[in-house]
Amino acid sequence: MGKTSIVVLESCPKRAAQLETLLRDSGQYDIVLSDSPRQLMDAIEGRDDIKLVITNTRISRDEKDGGKFIKALYLKYQRDKMALPPIIVCSAEQRGEIVRLYAYRFSELALVHYVLLRDDEIATAGDKLLDAMRRSIDKRKTLDNSTSDEAQNHQAIKGRLKETLKQIVHLPALSNMVAHMRDVLSDPKVSFEELSKIINLDMTLAANLIKLANSPAYGASGKIMTAEDACKKLGLKSVTNTLLATKALEALGTLPMDFDMESLRRHSYAVGSIARLVARRCHAYGNVQDRIDFSSAMFSAGLLHDIGKALLAQHFVMEVDEIVSRMHSNDSSMTQAETAVLGFDHADAGLHASMEWQFPILLINVIGRHHWPLEKILPRLKTKQGRLAQRVIRIADAASYELGYGMVRSDGKAPPLHDDYFEKTGIDRSEFDKWCPEMRNDISYTLETMGSA
Repeated sequence: MGKTSIVVLESCPKRAAQLETLLRDSGQYDIVLSDSPRQLMDAIEGRDDIKLVITNTRISRDEKDGGKFIKALYLKYQRDKMALPPIIVCSAEQRGEIVRLYAYRFSELALVHYVLLRDDEIATAGDKLLDAMRRSIDKRKTLDNSTSDEAQNHQAIKGRLKETLKQIVHLPALSNMVAHMRDVLSDPKVSFEELSKIINLDMTLAANLIKLANSPAYGASGKIMTAEDACKKLGLKSVTNTLLATKALEALGTLPMDFDMESLRRHSYAVGSIARLVARRCHAYGNVQDRIDFSSAMFSAGLLHDIGKALLAQHFVMEVDEIVSRMHSNDSSMTQAETAVLGFDHADAGLHASMEWQFPILLINVIGRHHWPLEKILPRLKTKQGRLAQRVIRIADAASYELGYGMVRSDGKAPPLHDDYFEKTGIDRSEFDKWCPEMRNDISYTLETMGSA
């Protein structure tokens, strides 16, 4: 039996040598390895036998860039009308999530794997990578060989999604100020003074951050008077997440007159407020600062979880009318009606947008998978924070309906708040129910702060 052909991109010489030894010693693979995407692309030109791609996690502006390599591969296989091989992002550190994000943009989710393998672990724990490689190749074979109705339907939906979403390739751009802010925040040594100078260029944003820092959630009512003080109180992560969330909603621009954007805003801010409160009290995190950082991320996740609804209303006006009609005529859920009409739902549209806007992977997963059953999404997530986020967002979404901040549903029923959502959060359901008055006050304050009261 012949060896399986794979390509490997790794720009670190020491790591490349270790990976090559591991793969050759397995005796199963014919390896094309390089530190240059350009050389790899030349090496595989004209070949149709590549079964797997392993990429590094170096993100830079020269040619040694894992993200650009994945994009070049995608374009090559599209041009040659061939199925893209599975991709494994083999990272020595967590920053590899940036390349994983690129991999999600240019490949099928089921065929992208992420292996955290530090340099000193390649020789001792290399089986982790070898196992992921075997599973990836087997998955590709299963998809290629499957003739079941379910598999064919899956492929048809994926094809329709790719074709239809070409209509929203020109997504609203986030402002130059946001891009500048994102660059500044990538510097761990950035000062609060420098950050506040940029924020003050947008007086509405500055005012909202000051109001947010004075909210009961942060325990500083009436004490924060400047953008710099607000940044110090909220922290860099919270400022970043709030900025991305509010500016993403603003970037949507003009929506159809009959689209109830105000209702969506109220629902989204309510879900964000509840998610922030729940996240801050998750006893699953023992460290207080970890809970604070997680709560700021969950506020943004709640605020943006339904952004796909606004995107569909903006770009698929005729189809949205049919979706609404279908919902009311046969009591379909919104996601069922969207899938029937479009071949995908608003969560898929939100997933596409959040990847194009290069949101953090936690936000991408919440936006794109918040309607998946927990038993389906949890096994796919690699981190404790990612799994906890899925539970928190479901708690917040269901609770928002109970508190009167839900969206109109065809069946008139609120999504149930299941007890199993609270598992592994460290929060008891009876404890959560006692927070209802506090949640109402927090939602009201947030709506007033963000101009959606």
